[in-house]
Amino acid sequence: MENNNNNKNRSTVQQLEILSVHWGFSLGGVAKYSLLIDGVSHYQPVKIKTICVLIEGRQYDEVVLDEINAEIICIKHAADIAGIKKLFRYIDQSRSDFVMTHGFNAHFMVMLHRWFGNSRPQRISSYHGEYHATTPARQLIEPVYNYFTPFYFRHFVSAIVPVAEHCATHLIKHGVDKDIIQVVHNGIDDISRDEQARDLLRKEWGIADNDIVVGTASRMDPVKGLSYLVKAHAQVVAENRQVKLVILGVGEEEQMLKELVSTMGLNDSVIFPGLRNDVPRCLEAFDIFALPSLAEYHSIGLLEAMRAAKAIVSTDVGGNTESVRDEKEGLVVNSRQVQQLTGALLRMASDPSLRARLGAAAQQRFKDNFTSDVMVKRTADWLNSLRKLLS
Repeated sequence: MENNNNNKNRSTVQQLEILSVHWGFSLGGVAKYSLLIDGVSHYQPVKIKTICVLIEGRQYDEVVLDEINAEIICIKHAADIAGIKKLFRYIDQSRSDFVMTHGFNAHFMVMLHRWFGNSRPQRISSYHGEYHATTPARQLIEPVYNYFTPFYFRHFVSAIVPVAEHCATHLIKHGVDKDIIQVVHNGIDDISRDEQARDLLRKEWGIADNDIVVGTASRMDPVKGLSYLVKAHAQVVAENRQVKLVILGVGEEEQMLKELVSTMGLNDSVIFPGLRNDVPRCLEAFDIFALPSLAEYHSIGLLEAMRAAKAIVSTDVGGNTESVRDEKEGLVVNSRQVQQLTGALLRMASDPSLRARLGAAAQQRFKDNFTSDVMVKRTADWLNSLRKLLS
């Protein structure tokens, strides 16, 4: 009866129209975030339409984009005036109540639309954290990106939804009004586990049944701190030869990490399976999940490990401790501290009961706070609350 009443009440409320704008649609958390928030209409009278501007020759998340019913604008380069005008026309013709942006380029284009477009929708934004350059060339523009975003939020945005309290604190520190900020943590689907994956993957990777696997799934970028994990693993293996390290992923540091492994004489105990599209299945082969990052905001990889009931060792950066609390759902160490990381990994490796207890607690915390259903409902409630801005 309550559901029927809720549906009846929703049918009498005018639907909010949100235009979600992406400039590029790169692999990673923001693309998955956009796919999830498409579901807000299941909870509130809110509809999201998505538009993506894709630059020729740049990589984007084709799988996720295919699942979103998005309008696509293809341009040859970032200064393609014809493409920018097409984006502006689409914003004007959409007659949306709000335009929601995700990331620097989308923010910048929607700011320009304020001056050169023909409509004046209110602007709102998600915020996933500071930009971290992955190449020396991009390091030159990193300060510009990270200065501009709080500036845009201070002067042009009516409401912001950061994915972690850490992100909100950062914005407030940089002058953004706390009253326009509402945190909604990332969420992921609560999927069933593959009970046969553990044995199959260990066989594929040449890992014995009684070996203890420390694993991570990450882009091989400097900010992910993987070199510290390799160095810690060298000390762990010196005390316990049964421990193996699996590093899933690819990236600019891949060759450096493989050379480091070889130099430290770890080739027999470190496995690089490469880029996998079955990371949740791969987690089943792990006994311990390690996240040695130097910076994070609200890590999807950490949520995946919690969902899989893995024993977790994580660094105390960004929003990590909003997910996993020290001695409650995992062990938390300072970043860049090889000795602390080594100690936590050795403790986990030597204590199966600790792994089981922390893994079960992490899984329960995930189910209570970080499922996609929880995230989408909270996002829907936040969007619906913005009606007050239209009156």
